[in-house]
Amino acid sequence: METLIKWLLASITLTWLAEAQVLDITMLGEVSQTTEWQGGLFPASNAIDGIPSTFSHTDSTTPNNAWKLTFKDSHPISKVELQMRSDCCGGRLSGAILRLFDEEGDSVFEEKIDDPGVGGTTTIEIPPG
Repeated sequence: METLIKWLLASITLTWLAEAQVLDITMLGEVSQTTEWQGGLFPASNAIDGIPSTFSHTDSTTPNNAWKLTFKDSHPISKVELQMRSDCCGGRLSGAILRLFDEEGDSVFEEKIDDPGVGGTTTIEIPPG
């Protein structure tokens, strides 16, 4: 059975701990999404632009939509934060899965995302290793 997921992110932040300092590495990555809502009005890059009022949005008819952040270099990820837009659309991340891949493309972490609801933030801690 295919799952219809409409990604609707206000922002995403990926962090890693380096020498006891948390660093936001989100802007080091290149973003993409599998589909665009209304011809690209809300591109994937909106989710990492640092502006709380912007968001990314995939279409509503394509099964298994995905949003992807790819890094040129390998980075240890310690935490992922997803923030939903604050004006509507809670529940759209229900059934979504966060997957992290290594530089060979192998899945090294997978966890179901708890939809935080309108304006909410969900934080996923990534175990070391």
